[in-house]
Amino acid sequence: MLSVSVLAFAAPGCSNPAGGGISDDGENGTEASPFLVADAADLAKVGSGIDGWTLGKYYKMTADIDISTTADWTPIGSNAAPFTGTFDGGGCKITGLSITGSDTYRGLFGYVDSGAAVRNAGVSGTIAGSSYVGGIAGRNSGTIENCYFTGIITAVGNYIGSITGYNGTGGTVQNSCNTGAISGAKYAGGIVGYNTAKVENCYNTGMVSSYTPSATGGITGYNAGSVENSVFLMGTEVKNSSTASSYFGRVAGVNSGTLSNNYAHNGMAENNNIAAAENMVSNKNGADIDIVQWGSFLWWTGTAGWDSTVWDFSGVDAGSYPQLRVFL
Repeated sequence: MLSVSVLAFAAPGCSNPAGGGISDDGENGTEASPFLVADAADLAKVGSGIDGWTLGKYYKMTADIDISTTADWTPIGSNAAPFTGTFDGGGCKITGLSITGSDTYRGLFGYVDSGAAVRNAGVSGTIAGSSYVGGIAGRNSGTIENCYFTGIITAVGNYIGSITGYNGTGGTVQNSCNTGAISGAKYAGGIVGYNTAKVENCYNTGMVSSYTPSATGGITGYNAGSVENSVFLMGTEVKNSSTASSYFGRVAGVNSGTLSNNYAHNGMAENNNIAAAENMVSNKNGADIDIVQWGSFLWWTGTAGWDSTVWDFSGVDAGSYPQLRVFL
């Protein structure tokens, strides 16, 4: 089992609190005039086809939304009919997400297709499924950016991650973070379960566990694409059911792609042994960092290469983590 401490991500809520649902103001689901998502009923309507709210339209949240009264959320988009539009959370948060059972393509979105985008959305809740399970999307071939997940994800199958379970060809996951607990059978990652595309400028502080001898990592379980400028913070131990170090890593459990400029907390152990000389920015463990480094604005914007217009670092010197500005 791979495990790290779970810490809360402070997200004060919607940065765009005004507005309401679709009305007579001319919203038509275009980029210039997106459908406005203001409550649980609106959110459930996204991609349904009702009143023209199809899977290929533009949507924007205008308020924080609690969907805890929805006992079992139906993901937006599926393997057969993926989401092809744009969903802008507007700095708002979705709380109370609950998905039960053991189906595939589980998450707020089931499948985000090539050319689609989900951005500026925070999600918290509890998700269960089989394979292709993620907090934001079960599978992604589009763009997911400026998003966070906190909560619990458990899966009995493959491809499990906090942001997306599987980041496929053409997919990008960037400027996103996780503080939730992730558990699955195979290919479990703190941000992405299985990556064949691009992951950049992401961090994870949550627990990741795999109960089979398979690829398990703090950022991605298996990397066949590129992971860069990403950080696994406050890790205490990297472990799964195998004692073979080839199955796990602080950044990537198994790597056949490109890793560059990645880091992990220097107190993290691998199978009860503190990892040492092999830790480098370009390998699956990432380079060591300590509290002094991640408490420095200059370390984040210089060494880690993060953008201060996207992330707020004002609390890092007091032991807090970078915050996405869109939620502040």
